[in-house]
Amino acid sequence: MPQKNLFWTGVAKNSDGEIETRNDEMTLWDVDGDENASALHRYLSSSEGKEYTDAKIGEKGSGRNIVGTNYEEGYTIVGNYLKAEEYTLRTVNHNHPNRTFPSGSDIRNAANYESAFPGVNLNVYIHNFGYVNYNSQSTVINGNQDLKLFKNAVNSIGRRFL
Repeated sequence: MPQKNLFWTGVAKNSDGEIETRNDEMTLWDVDGDENASALHRYLSSSEGKEYTDAKIGEKGSGRNIVGTNYEEGYTIVGNYLKAEEYTLRTVNHNHPNRTFPSGSDIRNAANYESAFPGVNLNVYIHNFGYVNYNSQSTVINGNQDLKLFKNAVNSIGRRFL
């Protein structure tokens, strides 16, 4: 599993929609096999307080993946880096260490992925909960209280979470 450490300077919009330049150190792992990458991502997401990205790249069935982090708790730039470097993105998963649903920033950024990669699959992985799919039309669900209420409601009808 080749590892690449790099320093990237990129331009991004912050949560207020303002343009800012970020200087981020990243570590990327090139992982063969979609399930291998997902397993690594779930493991890292469960053991670290940082955001990690699991990006399925290339054509469907290629088994090509990049798992990476820029060592931050509140955001990840790995997907945007891969987009800027002109990788083809099939799926972009990232985790939220604070165990929240997709944020307003995630949902706003979804439009950028969708315009570049029609049909891209976007998910937030929440440890001990599972994957939450979102897109540019999703509704923001606020905080852990909403997550608890949602889990309780679904559990009350007999469905099990991952």
